[in-house]
Amino acid sequence: MALVPKGAKLISKEPPGFRIENVFVMAGIPEILYEIFPYVESRIENAYKILSKNLTIYTYESSFAKELSDLQNKYKTIEIGSYPFMKDGNPAADIVFRGKDSILIQKAYEEFKKMIKSSNCRCE
Repeated sequence: MALVPKGAKLISKEPPGFRIENVFVMAGIPEILYEIFPYVESRIENAYKILSKNLTIYTYESSFAKELSDLQNKYKTIEIGSYPFMKDGNPAADIVFRGKDSILIQKAYEEFKKMIKSSNCRCE
């Protein structure tokens, strides 16, 4: 079903799959993936769950960019992303807080929520 790149190790021939360092490549057909995934799962090293918390803000991204940047500098182990969009012709953004530490994620989330409320932005 696929060519195996040089340096890759076969996971199995049936169903097909291979591994290059920490990347596993498998067929995208769900039935085949279900067969091979238990094998792959048992070989994932240093795995940890990525946690996330989202907040939707109804304003232009530029109105909170500095605060978000300051917060990212304060919480260096948390990834903070801003994803702007328009809803019914009005500006909005989804703010996503990701990381391994649920306590730090919650702290960053609450701190940002306070910043936004003090500037009279509507958020959910």
